[in-house]
Amino acid sequence: MTIRYGSALLTVALLQHHWLGFHGCWMLRLSSALTIANVAALSETGKQQFADTDMVVDLAGVTEVDSSALSLMFEWQREARRRNIMISFINLPDSLFSLAKLYGVSDLIGSSA
Repeated sequence: MTIRYGSALLTVALLQHHWLGFHGCWMLRLSSALTIANVAALSETGKQQFADTDMVVDLAGVTEVDSSALSLMFEWQREARRRNIMISFINLPDSLFSLAKLYGVSDLIGSSA
């Protein structure tokens, strides 16, 4: 399923096989900029996609970021903890990882390349 908010795309797909050590987890693929202009809408839309199973968020399609992208990731981590599920972020753009390092929070986003 693909959800569109302006130019932002959020794609949800169920993984049925082992992938990065997870089994039967949901994957969110983001294909957009993650900036102040769209993060609030993506935050709520993404949380609506959470189920009672683990989640992998693929950021390979992210085209632009600002510090609000980190806020989005932290919000989704809080929601995952509230639901007692795991969330992982993969394929972080270099610019996002650089921001996380700049702010001293790179260890908190638990990313995989």
